[in-house]
Amino acid sequence: MRALGLWPTPASEQSEPGRPSDPGGASNTSGVDGATGPGGPRGSAQDRLRAVAERLLALQGQDWNASRWALGVRATGTVDADVLAAFDSGALVRSWPMRGTIHVLAAEDLGWMQAATNHRTLPGAPKRRAFIGLDDASLARMVDIAVERLTGGRSLSRDELGQAWTEAGIGTSEQGVGPWRYHVVWWLCQNGITVPGPVNGTPGERAAASGDAHADAYAYAYADADDPAGTGRERAPEPRLVLAEEWITNPRKLEGEEALAELAARFARGRGPVQAKDLAWWTGLTLREVRRGIAAAIDDGRLVEVEIEGSPTSPIRHCSTALWEAR
Repeated sequence: MRALGLWPTPASEQSEPGRPSDPGGASNTSGVDGATGPGGPRGSAQDRLRAVAERLLALQGQDWNASRWALGVRATGTVDADVLAAFDSGALVRSWPMRGTIHVLAAEDLGWMQAATNHRTLPGAPKRRAFIGLDDASLARMVDIAVERLTGGRSLSRDELGQAWTEAGIGTSEQGVGPWRYHVVWWLCQNGITVPGPVNGTPGERAAASGDAHADAYAYAYADADDPAGTGRERAPEPRLVLAEEWITNPRKLEGEEALAELAARFARGRGPVQAKDLAWWTGLTLREVRRGIAAAIDDGRLVEVEIEGSPTSPIRHCSTALWEAR
């Protein structure tokens, strides 16, 4: 990770705190969507990280540490603090855009992706609530408490939100709200009410805590720079919950065939030749819905059909319906 510029270099080896000594070295020139080129990276670290997320549309994000690494390794010359800064700025979010699975993505893409896929994800929620014993009245009360505590540019960790629910008389002081917590956090995020956004709190909270709006909020990211082998400690807390409408200030507005076409085109753009069944699995949509999106993307000139010939042992020996980004 240090060789890739993702693990902080000790102060004795760096000219700028937290920055690799040679971010544009010859061994580190590959990148995503023009974010880098021969001779090193172009644009700011945040630009490069956002380009990664935009190119992939959504990046698997269940493991917080691994998802940060997956972003950084694709954005030449960035370090962990750059990744954290991208979340703190609102450029990236880590939430549930589809399939009930956590991904990292550009903030403006979250809402329209949820709108396009929630009809496949949300119907199973009542059965889950029945299994864990969460009634509708308790759910509504927990949602109201969350919105009240977050309104006005405030943020809460999952633990802090769980404590707020317990303080309101939900659950027990010994066990908290138990399995209800994860489900309600998911429910809030999946419905676009809240979103895991900043790692270090909102700008207002950071300014209030430091007394200086320009204070370095990321110094802690290098606290264990002298332990590159790792000790199992998490180097940064997970993103804090904020209200989505307050945090995502410029969401994209896509719906219907336009949203399906966007899903199809950008999935292929970030992953190479794909088949309809690949997109259906990835989004959780039906093959019929996916084919509508593919047809719309082809009509728009964003996708083309390609024929793939492989070796006898190739997973795809011959496929006349694979799709690739139109050039």
